[in-house]
Order: sequence, then C-alpha cells, then structure tokens
Amino acid sequence: MTEPENLTLEVLRQIRDELITTRTDLGGRLDQTNARLDQSNARLSAVETTLLDLAGQQRFVVRHLSTLTQRDQRLEMDVEELRARVERLEARVPPG
Repeated sequence: MTEPENLTLEVLRQIRDELITTRTDLGGRLDQTNARLDQSNARLSAVETTLLDLAGQQRFVVRHLSTLTQRDQRLEMDVEELRARVERLEARVPPG
C-alpha cells in the first residue's frame, strides 16, 4: 500500500474507534437519563396521588362546612325566635 492509502485507512480506523466510543458514551448517558426519568415519574405519581387525596378531603370538608352553615343559620333563627318570645313574655309580666 502506498503512503496515502495507509494514511486514509488510519484516519478511517480512528473515525470508527471514535464512533464506537461515542456510541458507548451516549448509551450510558441514555441509560442515566432513563433512570432519572423513571425516578421523576415515580415522584410525579406520588404527587398526583397526594393531590387526589387532598381533593377528596377538601370535598369532604366543603360538604360538612355547608351542612354546618345551614345548621348554624337554623339555630340562629331559633335563637331569634326564642328572644322574641322572651321579650313578649317579659312585656306581659309587670316589673317588681
């Protein structure tokens, strides 16, 4: 082989070796990226579950708050009615 052919073969071998090294490096990085993606997905799943639980608890609290508000309004009306009755009774009874 002549000198230029040997040089060309050597350059091609170096390119091939670099491609193999690059492919190996990229494969390792891809594996690391996939592992981190799996971890992120697991964390997001935990966050999603927690948010769904919190939403359920919030609905529960809102329902009970609504019930308590209605009950409070009824009790307030009952107290007002009793006050009015007491005032009418006190008005009938002479002082002293």
